[in-house]
Parts: sequence; C-alpha cells; structure tokens
Amino acid sequence: MSKLYKSLGIAIETCSNQAFLIIKFTGKISQNITLGFHAPIDSPYLKDSKDDLQKLCKPLRRAIIGLLKMPGIVRVSVRKYQIILEKANLFTWHELEHQIIKNLTDSFFPHAKDFISIGISLEYNPIRKHTDLLMEVPPNSNVHTYHTRTPLINYFYHSLFTTTKKKNITGYGKLGNSIAKRLLDIPGIKEISLSLYEIRIEKKENHNWKEIDKAIIQALKETAFKEQDEIRIQTYDWASKRRSRAKTIWLKNIKAAS
Repeated sequence: MSKLYKSLGIAIETCSNQAFLIIKFTGKISQNITLGFHAPIDSPYLKDSKDDLQKLCKPLRRAIIGLLKMPGIVRVSVRKYQIILEKANLFTWHELEHQIIKNLTDSFFPHAKDFISIGISLEYNPIRKHTDLLMEVPPNSNVHTYHTRTPLINYFYHSLFTTTKKKNITGYGKLGNSIAKRLLDIPGIKEISLSLYEIRIEKKENHNWKEIDKAIIQALKETAFKEQDEIRIQTYDWASKRRSRAKTIWLKNIKAAS
C-alpha cells in the first residue's frame, strides 16, 4: 500500500462554496463510497466515526485524524479518490493551506521525495483571519448568527437550547455548557443553537436586538474569550450586503509591569 501512495499526485481546489476544499488523488485511497468524520475527533458522541476510521488504511487514517485536529476544520469526508474538507466561517483556506499540505505529506509520503502537488487554488481573505467574532444579520429579523475562531462546544452538530430546558444543559463540554446557560439567562432570547464555531440566536418578538447583542458579547467576553486581552468584532448585514469595519473591544485592563 505504501508504494501506491508514493506515486500519488494530488490536486487541491476550492468549490464555488468557499466552505469546502477538495483534495483529489490520482490513485484510489479508499474502498468505501463515502465516509464522513466530524470534529472534534475526541467528542464522546462520535463512536461510530471512530469505528469507521478503523476501516481505512493507516496513511489515510493518520491524515484524517490530523485534519480533524486542525483549528477551523469541522468535517472531513472521504471518497474513493477524494478527501473533502469543510471549514468554519471565520477561517480561510489560505491560512490553513500550509498545515493541510504538511499533514498530507507526513501521512502519505513520509519518506518519499516524489510528492506532486498538481495545483492549488485558494482564496485569500485577510478580513476573516483578523476577526475574532463575526455577527451575521440574516433576512429573518428575529435571528442573529455569531461566528468565532474559538471552538465553543465538543459536538459538531447544532445543539438546540431553549429557556425551558436550561437546567438540563450538560454533556457539551465545560465551555459549551457555560455559554449555553449564560446566553439563556439574557432577557429576550427565545432559543440558541450551538455548534463548534457558531452560535445562532433567536429572540422573542417584542425585544430589541441592541440590548440583546450587547449582553451576548458581554457573555462571550466572560466565557469563550476570557483568556484574550481583546476581541475584534465585525458585523455582516445580508440586507445591505455590507461588512462593518473591524471594531476592537478590550476585555480587561492590562497593568504595566512594576
């Protein structure tokens, strides 16, 4: 099997949907039609995925585990001649490119000198790279979505929480549990949906977003971003299709060294 991988060529390209990256191999890498794996790899909910990993040959299994451990990667799918990656909104393939290539070479070609990169076509978006929190305002006036570069929960799928069930929030990791409970305490919030790098908030009809957004940011400052000295926030409004200028919010006062 190792001889096969040494002779493989690889093409890397993005789709029209920039959330996905396709890694194409000139040789077959898997006997299965399609297998999907979600980050984080150590989630207690992914027992079936761990069983599927054992079906793969060692080089491919090594590559999948390495890719799932990368910040920003939320899903890896394997086909006979392809690996398809899905990333979180605030990450760009340009910034992930080097680590992806290193992972592939270390996994498939650890001793080979004839690794061939047929082509790489990746977008460059420095705005996303320098944003910690993006608030997305969709056409639905009762919904705001927050995208982060910080993992929020130990489960890939969107997990729905409502104000009537906040006492039973467990099993989503220390940070995920804390964020869900804090957000549900905010007046006006009807329900929240958490995934690895995203929070979807739905408010009640008779409440204003201005105060709710302010309280959400405060809650995230004290949970997801409590180790940071500042967070860089942007908004994107679907109605105007405009992205705001980056706004820096200082989280804590830093005392000068005495």
